[in-house]
Amino acid sequence: MESIWEFDPETIDDDEDQKKFVIWHTDVWLPEAVGLENFGETTRSTNLITDKVALSIDIKKEKKVLVPITGEAFGLLMFANCRDRWLAVFDWQAKNPHLKTVPSYRKCDGEQNIEFKNRWSGSNDGERSGGGWNSDAFLYYNDMMAKLKEIRKKEADTGQKRFLKVLEYLKAIHSKKRKGGKEKAPPKKKKLERTSAEITLVTIDE
Repeated sequence: MESIWEFDPETIDDDEDQKKFVIWHTDVWLPEAVGLENFGETTRSTNLITDKVALSIDIKKEKKVLVPITGEAFGLLMFANCRDRWLAVFDWQAKNPHLKTVPSYRKCDGEQNIEFKNRWSGSNDGERSGGGWNSDAFLYYNDMMAKLKEIRKKEADTGQKRFLKVLEYLKAIHSKKRKGGKEKAPPKKKKLERTSAEITLVTIDE
């Protein structure tokens, strides 16, 4: 996930798996990471992630970056923090379809069910009562911040080729969605015309 923006925009069309992953990352994961109000369907299919836009929900109408580096970095942190636990949960659910309650990690029971523990967060982590984040989480977050800053600077210096390639994909996808979901034209109105012999239906073009 951390290397998502390292793809080659010149050859990605030939790698279907990587193409699908890049599309999923930008069209599904990023909106969840930074918020649909920032990166909704219309917005992400018409703008680069680095574009500055005044959102309708912003009273001050200030132009802001659609996908802030802080938001993307925190999303990567959350993904890295929870990924192993999610995989363990999915595996457990597949093996135990008749059970509803997923096992939980308990440090007090001698690292019981450790596969269901988040990587850096939990009730026994952090400095506050009730849990928080392990200090390694902040190191990871800072690393992601630095990496994303470097990626965006490189993109700005080289014509945004990767970001433009992804936008090309999203435009095509959502254009098809809009066309496929286009409402049918309402039926033309009809009126009755009475003649001496019969009643005839006449179509009215509006």
